[in-house]
Amino acid sequence: TEALQGWETNKRWDTILGAGLRDTAPATIFDKILAKEIPSTAVYEDDLCYAFRDIAPVAPVHILLIPKSRNGLTMLSAATKEHKGILGHLMAVAPVIAKQEGLTDFRLVANSG
Repeated sequence: TEALQGWETNKRWDTILGAGLRDTAPATIFDKILAKEIPSTAVYEDDLCYAFRDIAPVAPVHILLIPKSRNGLTMLSAATKEHKGILGHLMAVAPVIAKQEGLTDFRLVANSG
């Protein structure tokens, strides 16, 4: 409509987090795990993230930690400044999971794609 065009022209959408953006990417394997379409063995879960054991581990303890709401974050290379909160949360949860698993040291790997 004409009223919304004014917002676009004046860049007013820029001040509203994610305004006008739609996540149209197809479902990933992680979306299917969160939807319980693919089974997983949970090791941690809170309102923002879900951690589960890798089905093909390459380490004695191999856990995947993912955000529950992707908000366009379909891979790490898609991260924007709006994702700082969830990415920080994932980093803060990793040592909690490591301690829960009985680890004193751990290696954290971030994959994109």
